[in-house]
Amino acid sequence: MNNAKLLSDQIKGLHAAIRSLPDDASVKALCQSFLDDAVDVLSKLQSEYPLAYAQSERLALYLASVASCLSGHYASFIYDQAEKAGENRRIANGIRELFADVARAKAADFWDADSSRKELSVADVSKQVHDIMRREGFSGKSQQGKETLSEILVRRWIAPFAPEYARRPGRRKSVD
Repeated sequence: MNNAKLLSDQIKGLHAAIRSLPDDASVKALCQSFLDDAVDVLSKLQSEYPLAYAQSERLALYLASVASCLSGHYASFIYDQAEKAGENRRIANGIRELFADVARAKAADFWDADSSRKELSVADVSKQVHDIMRREGFSGKSQQGKETLSEILVRRWIAPFAPEYARRPGRRKSVD
């Protein structure tokens, strides 16, 4: 295979890489312009300076190969980052499920202690469980600085497991 064929294949590959960019990517038009200019210069060299063309063709092949190598590296890097993000999501979901299990266990303890009086609502227990879990270190901040454990989240975790009386709407009767 000669350099002309290799260079042609590299240029086709670069065209394909540029076409694969999103249409709204600001770099797409710029990359296409650079590639068009390079092909135009090579074409002029071939017609005006045939002896210099052989060397410039080789140089262009090397540069196109470097571009392909860099493109492959960054594609691999982006893929790896996406994989790591997916793994981080799986870990975060596992931790969240562990926190939910802790909240349910603590809520069950409250409702077991309240089984004779039947006064504690889901809202009452979620507030207590939330406070306890924060004191015990089950809370943190997200990358955006948002609290990761909220009372509403605790309520969502424990409500499906609450006894029937705790899910009833309205205030509980106070026992004097």
